[in-house]
Amino acid sequence: MSTFATALRNRLTALVCLNILFVFFGIWLTPSALSVNFDGAKGFYALVLLLLLYLFAALRGIKPTERAHETILPGALFFGSIIGFVFAAEILLEYRWLPDSALNTRMGYFEFGTAFFLYLCAGFWSAFKTRRFLSALLTPLWSAAFASLIWLCVVLLVFYMFHGTERQTAVLQAEGDFEDFKQSGMTDFNAFILQDFWGAGFFHLLLGPVIAGILGSLGAGLSLLLSFFSKRR
Repeated sequence: MSTFATALRNRLTALVCLNILFVFFGIWLTPSALSVNFDGAKGFYALVLLLLLYLFAALRGIKPTERAHETILPGALFFGSIIGFVFAAEILLEYRWLPDSALNTRMGYFEFGTAFFLYLCAGFWSAFKTRRFLSALLTPLWSAAFASLIWLCVVLLVFYMFHGTERQTAVLQAEGDFEDFKQSGMTDFNAFILQDFWGAGFFHLLLGPVIAGILGSLGAGLSLLLSFFSKRR
């Protein structure tokens, strides 16, 4: 395995371990989040299990990916880093600008719209480089894994840093978390919001690669189709 692939594997491993540490820190911060109801335990263990699957993929999947084509991993790091930066920037700007619910929604559209477009571009670019459809899908898949781990790391870190502050209250208000809390029937907001983060983290890590695979396949198919017709001319 090349030095680049080893470094990428180490980065992914470090991100997974850091995220697991942050998830467990939440238990220390709000122990009731795990014990107040069954949903808390279910969300916690589901997220930890998914992170362990990410760890297994990082340890066992990087080498065969590099063997598939040498451009896949550099492309995945490039697109994944940009998408991860977009995710992180949106989180930080929420705490900087304290947007109302309308602006918060528009920021979310821009954030995920940019990510989805880049997943499409990752598939298109990778198919152009590899000339193989299945190999091309690995670029957006690894991009999504890398970006999703960055998102979870930043969102938990920022949440802990601003925990209990007026600025965080304003952010959660704009995101509608207090309304969701009222409808949940729970009485402990700190436990509720931490469980909410666990659920969001689980589905972000689960659906990120799925969406990236779908959009990447569209981009790869378009790239190969354009290449096919250009050769017929």
